[in-house]
Amino acid sequence: HKSAEQGYHWGQYNLGERYYNGDGVEQDYNEAIKWFKKSAENNNSWAQNALGNAYYNGLGIKQDYYEAVKWYHKSAEQGYHWGQYNLGERYYDGVGVEQDYIKAMKWFKKSAENNNSWAQNALGNGYYNGLGVNKDYYAAVEWYRKSAEQGYHWGQYNLGIRYYYGEGLQQDYNEAIKWFKKSAENNNSWAQTALGTCYYNGLGTNQDYYEAVEWYNKSAQQNYGLGQYNLANMYYNGFGVDRDYNMALTLYTYAANNNVGDAAYMLSCMYYHGYGVQVNPKMEYEWAKKAAQLGSAEGMTNLGNCYYYGRGITENKSLAKEWYKKASKAGSVNAKNNLRNFLWL
Repeated sequence: HKSAEQGYHWGQYNLGERYYNGDGVEQDYNEAIKWFKKSAENNNSWAQNALGNAYYNGLGIKQDYYEAVKWYHKSAEQGYHWGQYNLGERYYDGVGVEQDYIKAMKWFKKSAENNNSWAQNALGNGYYNGLGVNKDYYAAVEWYRKSAEQGYHWGQYNLGIRYYYGEGLQQDYNEAIKWFKKSAENNNSWAQTALGTCYYNGLGTNQDYYEAVEWYNKSAQQNYGLGQYNLANMYYNGFGVDRDYNMALTLYTYAANNNVGDAAYMLSCMYYHGYGVQVNPKMEYEWAKKAAQLGSAEGMTNLGNCYYYGRGITENKSLAKEWYKKASKAGSVNAKNNLRNFLWL
């Protein structure tokens, strides 16, 4: 407090941090912003970044993306890696500034070279997707590795995925599972699902449905749609757990509400067969429609079936044909067979 009141920028910044986190004082975002502002105006790059965060999140101050960008810029130009990363993010998302992938990558690169693991991962994504830089899987892997080795869970997950598919390096399931495990243990729900899938398929490890269930469960509890969907499949089929249609139904519903199209398709099937629920053509149709809207090929096929047979909706052969065609294009063999059987091919 004494240092801050004497105008020392680090004293001001540190006092702001104490108020921001409620560390040794009562949490007070307004006081935090007051001291961050004084420090930032004294050219402290950490405070400039902190002030940018406050404007970005609307904490202790009215949310203002343009002001956030202004302060991130000041911080970034002084070489502070978090200011550089946050400025890159704003250019990447086009929030508070016109979207510009080239500028985003420029700032991610500066931050990454200052050893920021989040920026290293973001730069890896840029190279992988060819956004703001030429697509280059080898460069992507290089930056994912730097991020992963610093313990950043997204860097670890992304490096695992590259090993899994053999993109930018030799395919290696053992290495994939090693990195998925690190990321999963860092609580990354995507990595937990990926690790579960490795155990399910016996890739890079012995097949083990019980381990698969354990990791899918961790992911599902974090509300990750694919984790919920995969766990539902285990309950539906009785793999690694006792078969339980009620639990499967609950998990498919969570996953479908998290926009997993195939989960909505499975719900439509359950209402068709009466697994864990009463047979209900109207609900079958509603979930098939949602599945189709979410891009599920089998969901489109089942929506076609609903129209063809008049299940839960008025029979409409031309709409059935339309959905079978869309499903066939999306890769459904069942839809192709239906088109052939109904002499529509």
